[in-house]
Amino acid sequence: MKIPAIGLAAAALLASGLHQPLSAQIAPQGPHELCRELVRSLEDGAVLGVKRCWTVRFVAQQGDLRMDGEQSRVAVDAPPALAALARLEEKRVETGMFPLVMSPDGLIQPSAGQKSGGTLLEMQEAAAAIITALKPDPAAADAMRSFVAQVAAASAEHLGRIPRDLLYPVPPQGPETIAITLPDGSAGSVTIEQSATAHPETGLLQTARRSVVTRAGQTTSESVETWVLTPIG
Repeated sequence: MKIPAIGLAAAALLASGLHQPLSAQIAPQGPHELCRELVRSLEDGAVLGVKRCWTVRFVAQQGDLRMDGEQSRVAVDAPPALAALARLEEKRVETGMFPLVMSPDGLIQPSAGQKSGGTLLEMQEAAAAIITALKPDPAAADAMRSFVAQVAAASAEHLGRIPRDLLYPVPPQGPETIAITLPDGSAGSVTIEQSATAHPETGLLQTARRSVVTRAGQTTSESVETWVLTPIG
């Protein structure tokens, strides 16, 4: 099931009157920090949180705007039983997102930021080795494998579906609910709610938030993704 990203069509950007597409041609000065935090509820009620930050810089190029970046810090909040795998994720360096290139309308070009850094498979292989070495009981081993799957899915979602209007956000539409059919034939739903704030003069991102609530039978799970862009210094 594919969940829509935050972005709207370029025509909507121009029609909104609140988006300032020409500001994308003026490179913001100095380094910034771009942080993305993903918090997911796990099946047992625990919470998994991964916050990854990059030091980024803007460069004007032939009418477009490019963002270069390198990872600066990672924090993982996970249940104690998953501490070993949390440390593994904290050491992982995400290299596949940059550069991001924005066209004059402020939208990230589709070809930008779509490739994985090539570390997910290595992480999963290393995690499997750790699980084998720790020799946990079956329940703990299942929990660890679930953690790896959650992180891998989160990272894949991040790299493959960066909102095109992330850096110059437009006013989002209201909450959207999508009906889904579960493998057993029963009905479920996914509700997506989005919000964003931008600099009042430049239109540059300040914060963006997306929550995804999945309902399946008596089970409800939520994922919350937050992006924050702040100047450094």
